[in-house]
Amino acid sequence: MAQAVDRRGAAGEPLPSVYRSLEAAGAQICKGQVMLVAGPASAGKSLLVFNYLIGMKVPTLAFLLDGDQLTASARFASIITGDPFLKIRDNIDTYRPVLADRAGHIQAHFEAEDKEALELQLDAYEQRYGLPPDCIVLDNVGNISAGFENEWPVVKAMLLWLDQVAKRDQLAVIVTHHMTDIETTRPLSRSKLLGKGSQFPRCILSVAMDPYNGEFRVAVVKASSGPSDISALHPITLYVDPAKMWLNENKPAPKPEGGWGGY
Repeated sequence: MAQAVDRRGAAGEPLPSVYRSLEAAGAQICKGQVMLVAGPASAGKSLLVFNYLIGMKVPTLAFLLDGDQLTASARFASIITGDPFLKIRDNIDTYRPVLADRAGHIQAHFEAEDKEALELQLDAYEQRYGLPPDCIVLDNVGNISAGFENEWPVVKAMLLWLDQVAKRDQLAVIVTHHMTDIETTRPLSRSKLLGKGSQFPRCILSVAMDPYNGEFRVAVVKASSGPSDISALHPITLYVDPAKMWLNENKPAPKPEGGWGGY
C-alpha cells in the first residue's frame, strides 16, 4: 500500500469544490472515479452537471448527447450571465464572447454511437492538447444504450468501461442516467436506477426538482467517502431557478422568469 501511495499519480484527487453541502455528504468528484447523476425525466440532471462544469473550471470533454448545440450553448451562457435562457437562445450570437471566455475549458460533442466513438474523441483530445482532460461528461448514457436490443447490459458495460478509463487516465467521469419514470419531486432510492450498473460508480446522486417552489433535492445514494443514503430518505436541498439555469445552496432562488431553461 505504501507503493500504491507513491504510484497513485492524480487518482483520488478531488476536483475544485462547487457545492460544499454535497461534498460534506460524500459527493465529491474525484479523478480516477465515476460519479453517476440519476433521476426521472426533467429531474434536473443536466442542470446540476452543467453548473458543476462551469463552477469547477477544469479541462473537460463533454458528450452532450441529450440535446442540441443551440440549447446547450444557451444553457451554459445562462449559468454564466444569469440571463434568462429564452433571451439567450434567441440572441445566441451576442453571447459568443462570454462563452469563449468562461466556457472555453469545455470541449463538447453532440453525437456518439458507441464507446468506440467516445474513445476516438478522447484520443483526439490527447493528441491536440498533449494530455487527457481532467473530466469527461456523458449526458446521457441512455442515448447510446437505447439503440441496442438489450439496453441494460450495454449500460452496465459502458459504466464499467468508463470506470476503467477513469482509472487508466486518472480523470474524473460524470455520467447522467435515468431512474424509473415516477411522478415525484423527491429523489428516488438507488433501487429505482434503471439497469444494473450501480456497482461501478464511486458516487451516485439521485436528484429531483420542484421548479414551482424553487427546491432542488439531491440524495447521495452511494458514496465512497461518506454514508450512503440508499433509500434517499435524507436529501440535501439546493435552490433552483430553471429559467436561468441557476442552482445555489445558500439562498432561495429568485422568482422564475424568462421561460424554462431545460433540465
